[in-house]
Formats: sequence, C-alpha cells, structure tokens
Amino acid sequence: MRAILLALFMAVTGCLTITSNEPTDLVKPDLTEGSKQQWNLMIGSWYGKQPSKNGGHSEWIVNRYADGTYNIKFKFADSSQSEEVGEWGISGGIYFSIFKGWLKKSQFRPADPADPYNRDAYDILSLTEDAFSYRHRETGDVYRVIKVANDFRFTPSTDDK
Repeated sequence: MRAILLALFMAVTGCLTITSNEPTDLVKPDLTEGSKQQWNLMIGSWYGKQPSKNGGHSEWIVNRYADGTYNIKFKFADSSQSEEVGEWGISGGIYFSIFKGWLKKSQFRPADPADPYNRDAYDILSLTEDAFSYRHRETGDVYRVIKVANDFRFTPSTDDK
C-alpha cells in the first residue's frame, strides 16, 4: 500500500513541475531590425505641449539616451517647473518608463523604488524620426511629441516675466 501511495505521490508531484506545455526558446532571440530601429528613433530630444483635463496645459522636453536613461523637464500653465530622471525602454510595441527621482537645483532626490506608481507602460501608436505618439495603457491618455534639437528650451511666456 505504501508503494502505491508513494508512486501516486511521485506521479502527481512530478507533473506539477511543468507549468506550461507551450514550447519556448531557451534563450531570448536577437532583436529584430524593426526593434533596433525603434530604439534608435527614440534616442534624442522630444517636445510636447498638451491641454490638461482640469484646464491649463503642460509642456515637457524629454531627453532619451542610448544607455536607457532619460531626463524630462515639465513646465505647467502656472509657470512652475519640475525635472525628473529615470529609465526607459521599448519591447514588442510597448514603450515603458521607470521614474527614479527628481532633480532640484542639480540635486538628485530619489523616488521610492518599491512604489509601482513610478512605472508606466504605453502603446506605441506611431513613431517616426520626426514625431512620436503613444497611449498610456492604464489611463488611455494619448501623448504626442515632436523631435527637437538637443539644445531646445522652453519658450518664455508672458507669465514668466
């Protein structure tokens, strides 16, 4: 009887070690040329300006670097500004960012790395060498930016004077 129970136990637990019958590659395949091209298109400076749902508007300049880091400067309708840093990437038509912290007067203030709020994923709607549009996967908000020179700055408004 013990032998039967032991054999039954081993048969059941042995089956539990396979969680899927779908075969996969043992190693990640090389990136496609399209994926490499998307990565290269994302590198550089991009500018966006959009109205906000509560009135007003926001502007931003994001600099994405080849090492997967970014720096983004925001300017809001009330002329306040903020600067954030983090990591970015793309995979399978998804653009994602991981917010790491703020820059205040050249001093880095880290964000909580355990806070899931600091991670965002976007569907890439369109990406060319001149323009990029993407939709936040949770909120559905769509953002559009244009490629600008690396030394691009916000235009002073009458509110800034």
